[in-house]
Amino acid sequence: MYQIRPILFFIILVLVCSNTAVSQTDSVKFDYDKAVRVAQDLARSRQFDDARMVCNRILRDKPDNIDARLILSNVFSWQGYYDEAREELLKIFDYKNTDKSAFLALIKLNIDEGKPESGIVIAETALEFHPDDPDIILAYSRACLLSGKFLEAKKALMVLLEADPYNADAREMYYSMRNAIPLSNEGRIVPGITGPFDIAKMDDVFQTGVNFAANGQYDEARKQCQEILFYRPDYKPARVLIAQTYAWENNFNDARTELEKLQVELTGYRDGILGWIDVEKWSENYISAIRFCNLGLNFYPHDEDILIKKAEVYEASGNLYEAKRTLFSYLSGHPDNIRFTQAYNRLMTLAGKREIEAKRKPILLDSIAAPIPLDTLVAEANRLAQDGDFTKAREICRDVLRIQPGMYSATLLLGNILGWEQNYAEAIAVLEPLLKVSFDSKDVINSLIDIEMWAQNYDNAETWVAYGLKIYPGDPDLTFKKAVLYQRSGELTKASETFGALLAANPGNKEYLRAFYSVKGPLHINGVSAEYTHSQYKLPVVQNWNMFSMKYYKSTKAASMIGTVNAGFIGNDTAKFMQDAGLQFEFDVYPIFPKQKRYFHLNLGLSPSAIFARQRFGANIYNELGAGWEFSGGINYMRFRNEADTSSVFMFNAGISKYYKALMASFNLILSPINQKLSQGYQLTVRKYFLTPEDWIQVSVGTGLFPDNPLYYLNDPNYNPSQMLSSLNLIVAARYRLSERWIGRIYVGYSREEYRQSFFRTSPILNLALIYLFKD
Repeated sequence: MYQIRPILFFIILVLVCSNTAVSQTDSVKFDYDKAVRVAQDLARSRQFDDARMVCNRILRDKPDNIDARLILSNVFSWQGYYDEAREELLKIFDYKNTDKSAFLALIKLNIDEGKPESGIVIAETALEFHPDDPDIILAYSRACLLSGKFLEAKKALMVLLEADPYNADAREMYYSMRNAIPLSNEGRIVPGITGPFDIAKMDDVFQTGVNFAANGQYDEARKQCQEILFYRPDYKPARVLIAQTYAWENNFNDARTELEKLQVELTGYRDGILGWIDVEKWSENYISAIRFCNLGLNFYPHDEDILIKKAEVYEASGNLYEAKRTLFSYLSGHPDNIRFTQAYNRLMTLAGKREIEAKRKPILLDSIAAPIPLDTLVAEANRLAQDGDFTKAREICRDVLRIQPGMYSATLLLGNILGWEQNYAEAIAVLEPLLKVSFDSKDVINSLIDIEMWAQNYDNAETWVAYGLKIYPGDPDLTFKKAVLYQRSGELTKASETFGALLAANPGNKEYLRAFYSVKGPLHINGVSAEYTHSQYKLPVVQNWNMFSMKYYKSTKAASMIGTVNAGFIGNDTAKFMQDAGLQFEFDVYPIFPKQKRYFHLNLGLSPSAIFARQRFGANIYNELGAGWEFSGGINYMRFRNEADTSSVFMFNAGISKYYKALMASFNLILSPINQKLSQGYQLTVRKYFLTPEDWIQVSVGTGLFPDNPLYYLNDPNYNPSQMLSSLNLIVAARYRLSERWIGRIYVGYSREEYRQSFFRTSPILNLALIYLFKD
C-alpha cells in the first residue's frame, strides 16, 4: 500500500500538468512540502525516474526549492550522471550563493566521482563562508584524506576537535587515520575506498609486508614498508622489517643503515634492539651482538626474548658456558619457564661433548706410533684407575692434557685420581677450572663434594652441595650427599628426614635404606659381630656372669634381620668359670616404613637352659613425630623356669627421644606387674655424636626395678620375686668406626642392687663388641 500512494499522487500531478493553463488557485492548493517528501521516498526506494519527475514538477513552480534540487542532484549522482548532478547544485547558488547544503553535496559529488582534489577546492570555498562549520571541515578532511593529503586532513580534524572534542564523526575519522595510511595506485594492495588513493590500516599493510617477507619476496615487503614510512616515518616496525629483509639477503650494511635511524640507544625501542642483535649475530659480529643484548637488558632487565637471544649469541660464538649461565640465571628465579627449560636442556646435551678446545687439531705424542683417539686413552686411564694403578692412570691423563689442554674427560679423571690418592688440594685445583668451561657439570660438582668430604673440609663440601642443588633442585645424588653432611655435622634430625624422603621416593634403594638406618644405629648392615659381656656379684655369694655372643646381620628391602647365638657361663667360689652354662637363640627383625616415618623391632628368643629365659618375645614400635622427636612403645614377655618353679615376666615400656644437632636424649619408662603390684623402672640416656652416626659416646642412668635379669631366677635364696626391690645403674658407652669394615663398641658400668629388703650389693658391668661389615 505504501507504493500505491506516491504513484496515485504522481498520476494526479500528470493530470494537473496536462492542462494548458494552471490557475493561481491550483498552484496554491499544491502541497510542495509533501511533494518533497514523496520525491525523497521515491529516491530512497530507487524509483529514480519517478523521483526526478516529482522534483521537476516542484521546481517548475518553485525553482528556488533547495530541497527538491538537492534530491534531484542526488538522483543524478546515484545514476552516475555527475555533470547533471553538478549542474543542479550550481543552480542553487543562483538563489542562495552560500548555501551550506549545496556546498556539502558538491564536495560529496566530487568525492563520489573520484575527484577528491576538486572536492578540496569546493570545501575551501565553503569555509570562506562558513569558517567554523564542523560538517564542512569534516567534508574537507575526507577530501584531503582521499587525495593523499594526510597531514592536511589531520590538521583540519584537530581544529575541529579542539572546538568540539566530542564530535563523534571527527573523533572516529581521526582515530581511524592514526592507524591508517593512503596507498597510491602503484602501491595498492589492501582494498579501500575508491579514489586516487586507497585508505588502509597500517597494521594490514604491515602484515602484508610480513607475509611477503615470509615468502621470500623481500622487494615487495620493503615496498609495503616504504608506503607506510612515507606517511608515517615514526612507524618503527616497518623500519625493523626493512632491516631484517636486508639482513636475510646478507646485505648487513643496508640493514644497519635502517636500524641506525631508530636510535635505539636513546629510545630503547625493544624491537629495534632485537633487530640489531639478529643482524650482528647473523653477520658473526658477536661482540657487537652482546653489546646490544646488554643494552636491551638495561632497558628491559628480565626480557625473555633478549635473554634467549643473548644465550643464542654465546652459543653461536662457541661459548657454551656463558650461554648456559645466561639461561640458568633466569631459571633460578623462574624454574617453571618451559621456554628456558627447553633451551637449557638442549644446551645440556652439548655439555662435555662440544668443547671449544676440541676444534684444535691434536698433535700425537712421539711415543705413539699410530694415531690413537684421545677418548680411547682416557678410557684406558679410567680402567687402570679402577684397578688401583693410579700412577699409570695419572700419567696417561697428563699426556692427553699435553696434547689437548683442557679436555673435559681427561681433566675430570685426573682430578678424581688425585682425590683417590688423597692429594686433595691438588685435586681441587685441577677440578675447579672445569666449572669455568661447564659451570653445571654434575660430575665435577659431585667430585668436588666427595674430595672435600674425604679431606674433612665439611664447610667447603656444604658449599658445593648448595651450589649443585641450586642448579639441580631435588637431585637425588646431591640430596643424599647433603644428608650425609647433616650426619657429619651431627644434624641427625635433618639427616633422618632427608634420608627418609629419599627412601620414600625410591624404597628399593639399598644405599638410601642403609643410610636411613645408620642414623639410628647399625640396623641396616650386612656383617657379623662378636661380643663379650661380664658382670660380677660379691654378695651374698660370689657370682660371675660371662656371656659370649655371635651375631649375623642381614638386610633386605623390607627389613633388617639379626640372628644371635648367646653362650652364658656362671661361676662361684669353687668353680669360678664353669659352674653352670647354657645357650640361647635369638632372632630380631626391624621392618621399616619410610613413608609413615615408622619402624618396628620384633624379637624372639628360645633357650633350653635355666640361665636364660626359656622363651622371650618382644614387639616395639618407633615413630618419628617431627622436629627431632621420636616416640617408642612396646611389650616384652619372658618365661623363666628352673628346677623349683616357673616365672613369667611382662614388661611394658614407653619412651620419648629428642634429637638436637649432635645430641640425642631419651627417657624410658618400664612397668612390670608382680603379684598384683606394678614395679617401675626409669632410664635416661644422653648421646653425643661425632663425625658419623657410628661414632658416639653416651651416658645412661637407670633406677627402679628391671625384672629381666636371669640370675634372679637361679634358686637364689636371697631373691624373692614378690619383693619390690630397687636398683641403680650407671653406664658409659662409646662406639667408633675403626675403618670402612670394622666397628668397635664398649660399655662400662656400675650397678647397685637391692637383693633383699634394705640389703645392697654392687656389680661392675662390661660389654665389648667388634663388628665386621661385608661388602654389599
